[in-house]
Amino acid sequence: MAASDSTRNYSQRSDRRQSSSSSQGGSKSTTREPFRDRDRIRRHRRPGSANSSLDAATSGQYMSSSNSTHQAEPTTIGANLEQILWRKFLDPLSPEFIERDGLSASSSTESPASTNTSQSDGGSILVTQPSLASKIHQRLFGSLTQSLLELVSLRFGALGCQESSNNPTRFIVQSLSLDRIDTIVDTGEQTQAIPEYSDHKVRQMIELWLIHHPMSFTISKTLLLSRYRNGDLDEALLAVILADVAVMTDDESAESTRKLMAWAEADVHRRPSRPPSLSTIQTLLLLGWHSLCFSSARRGYCYIECARLGILELLYALSTESNLERDWINGVDVGKVESELLQRLYWATFAFETWFSLQMDVPSSSSLSADVPVDFPPIDETTSTVLTLDIESGNIATLAVQKRSLRELWPLSHVASIVSPIYALYPHQHLDAAPPSGRWEHLAFSRLHHLLKGPGSIFDVCHNVRTILCESLHQLQFQPEEHPFKTLLTTSYSIIIIHLLFPRSNQGGQTIGIGGFTLTDALKSISDIKDALQLDSILSTSASSRANNGDSELVKASIQTLGLDTCARALWFIYEASRTATGEEQSRITLHQAELIELCKDLYVLSKDSQIQMVSTARTIKRTLKEVKQQLEGMQLLPAASMGQWMDSGTSTMFDMMGDRQLLPQIASTTFSGLESMVAESNVLPWQ
Repeated sequence: MAASDSTRNYSQRSDRRQSSSSSQGGSKSTTREPFRDRDRIRRHRRPGSANSSLDAATSGQYMSSSNSTHQAEPTTIGANLEQILWRKFLDPLSPEFIERDGLSASSSTESPASTNTSQSDGGSILVTQPSLASKIHQRLFGSLTQSLLELVSLRFGALGCQESSNNPTRFIVQSLSLDRIDTIVDTGEQTQAIPEYSDHKVRQMIELWLIHHPMSFTISKTLLLSRYRNGDLDEALLAVILADVAVMTDDESAESTRKLMAWAEADVHRRPSRPPSLSTIQTLLLLGWHSLCFSSARRGYCYIECARLGILELLYALSTESNLERDWINGVDVGKVESELLQRLYWATFAFETWFSLQMDVPSSSSLSADVPVDFPPIDETTSTVLTLDIESGNIATLAVQKRSLRELWPLSHVASIVSPIYALYPHQHLDAAPPSGRWEHLAFSRLHHLLKGPGSIFDVCHNVRTILCESLHQLQFQPEEHPFKTLLTTSYSIIIIHLLFPRSNQGGQTIGIGGFTLTDALKSISDIKDALQLDSILSTSASSRANNGDSELVKASIQTLGLDTCARALWFIYEASRTATGEEQSRITLHQAELIELCKDLYVLSKDSQIQMVSTARTIKRTLKEVKQQLEGMQLLPAASMGQWMDSGTSTMFDMMGDRQLLPQIASTTFSGLESMVAESNVLPWQ
C-alpha cells in the first residue's frame, strides 16, 4: 500500500464506503459503521454469486435445497444461536439439555496412589479483567490435548490423575456453574461507534494477533492482508481480531474491547444462517473462544457449535461440487488454501466439542461421517498450502509462530479423534461409520467406531479399546524416526492403555486386580512411555531446539508429565496390590519385582528433566516415584502360595474370566482385521 494510504485514517475510508452504500439505497441507521466493506455487500448479493470458492460451493447447494429441507430452520445466525442456547441450556425437556454438575458429580478422581489427586481450584473463575483473560487465552488451547487425555482417563480408569491447577480439566464445569445468561442476541442492540485506527496500526495489530493468539492457525495471513488491502475483508472478523489484540496486549481499555466485540456480534447476528461462508465461520469460532476466556461458557459453546455446524455444511458442499472457480495468488491455489483452513477449523471445533462433552458428561455431537471426509491437518510446513502461500508472498515475519501452531494442532486433532469414539463407547452411544482409509493415522479411529456395534461391560470395552490402541502403536513403530510426533503419540496411546488396564467398576468403585495379562501389559506400556521420554530427552537436549519450538515444547512437556504420573500411579497400584496379594497374584508380582524397581529408577531420572520440571505437578510426581521405588526395594514377599482365587472380593480380571476361551493371547500381536471381522460379522465380543 502506498505511503499516503498508510497515514489515511481507516474510519475515514469506511465512512466513504458507508456514504457510497447509502447512495445506492442506503441504510436507515445514522450511526457510523467504520468496518463497512465490499465483503459485507457480497454476502447480501443474489444467490449464486460468491466471495470465494468455498462460498461458491455452498451457494449452489442451498439454491437447490432451500425450498425443501430448510424452510423451518432459523433464517439468521442470531436465531440459530438462540435455538442452540435453548436446546442445550434452557429447556430441561430437551434431549440435548446439559446439566451443570458434569464431571464433578459423575467421575471420581480418587487414586490408589500415595498422593491423592490434586483438585483444581474449585473457587470462582469468573473472568472480567482483560489481563486475566489474556492468560487464559495463552494457556487454554495449549492445554486441550493434555486435558482430553486426563478426562478420558478419569472417565474409564480407577488410577486417577494429578490434575494441574494450570490445566483446564474442569474449566467448562466451573464456568457453567457461574453462567446464567438466557439470551445471546440483544434485540435492542445498536451498532456503536468503535475506536478509530489508522491503516498502519491495523496492520501492526494483525501482526500481533498472528503472533500471540492461540487460534491464529485458523487464518491465512496472506489472504487476510490481501483482502484488507483490497477492501474485501470481513469486517466483523477484523473487529474480533482487533478486540483480541487489545485483550492479549492489555494495550487498550476494556471499553474498546467491549465496543469492538459488540459491533462484531451485532453484525454476525444479522447475517443469514445459510449459506455459510468461511469468514463467518472464522468469526464465530473467535467470538466463541473470546467468550470462553471471559467465563461465558454458554455463549462460547453456542458460537463454537454454530461454527462447527457451518463447517460441516461447507465440507459437504465441497465434497459434492466438482467445478469450482479457481483464484491464484503467487502461483498458489486460493481454493486449496481455504480448504486447508476449513480442515483446521474442523479439528479445532471437533476437539472442543469432545472436550466439552467429556467435562459435562453428555453425548458428543462430533463424529466423522462418510459424507464428510476430513483428513488430519498438515503435519508441518512442507505439506501446508497456507504456509506455502505466505512464503511465496513474502509474509514470513510470523512464520515461526505459525509453524509452531501446526505442531500443536496435529497432535490435538489426532488425540481428539481417538478420545471421542472411546468416550462414545462409555454410554454406548451410536455414531456413524467412519470412512474407510488405509492410512495409519485413521486406523484407530475407524476401528473404535466398529466397537460401537456391539454391547459389553466396561471391562469388555476397555479390553477392545486396548487391543486397537496396541495395534495402532505397532503401526506407529513403522513410521520414520523423524516423524515429529512419534514419541508424543506413543506416550498418549500408552497413557490411555494403562488407565484402561485398571478400569472403574460401575459397582461400588471396585477395580480388577493384578492378573497375568494386566501386569504384563502394564509393564509393557510403562516401558513404552519410558522409552519415548528417553528418546525425547535425547532429541531435545539442545537449548536452541527448545527455544525454537517455544510453547509446543511446553505442550509436549505437559503430556510427558501426565505419562510419568500415569506410570507412577500404576506402579503404586501394583505395589499396594502386593501387600495383600496371595497365591497366584503374589507369584506374578514377585517374578517382576526387579523390573518394577528398574522402571521406577529410570522414570525418576526422567522426572528431573528441566522441561518437565516446569510443569506444576512434576515435583509431586517425582516424590511419588521415589517413594514407590523405596517401597518396592524394601518389599518382602512371601513364597508363592497355591494357585487359586487371588482377590478377597472374589472379583476376577476379564482375562481370568475368559479362561481357555481366550482367543487373543497376546494383545500387542492382535491384528485389526481379525477383531474387526469378529465384531462386524457376529456382533458379539470375540471371546463369547
